[in-house]
Amino acid sequence: SSDERNTALRALGRARQPELIKRTLALALGDEIKEQDIHMPLSALRTHAEGIEALFVWLSENWEQLNKKLPPGLTILGSVVSICTSSFTRPEQKKRVEEFFKSRSTKGFAMGLAQSLDSIEAKANWLSRDKDDVAKWVKENGLEGVKSEL
Repeated sequence: SSDERNTALRALGRARQPELIKRTLALALGDEIKEQDIHMPLSALRTHAEGIEALFVWLSENWEQLNKKLPPGLTILGSVVSICTSSFTRPEQKKRVEEFFKSRSTKGFAMGLAQSLDSIEAKANWLSRDKDDVAKWVKENGLEGVKSEL
């Protein structure tokens, strides 16, 4: 059913192994997934650090192909840009995104890109301000063994 297909597409992005991440990203450029469904496996990659980094590398390496497959006039390209950039949390990551798009046209997704950059900055500011307090709370509540992406 379509619900099961959508669940399967989303599940593909949960894998953390580099080879499985590459296979998931390759699906987005292939013919097996409809263009309007590209966001499903990509979005799931945003749930872990390995996927977040892989998304931006993939976007950077495949920009020309993505730009042809998903013309800027369609909202899908803007969604892909947002998915591949908005989960970053550090100033140096924001700078990478800015540098990448500095010499490229952002027509059709400029607002989404600006929102992604604002999101990165907000997360970076929050981490800078509250990381120590959160770490202290985690320790005080006996949660040190829980994996942290901070």
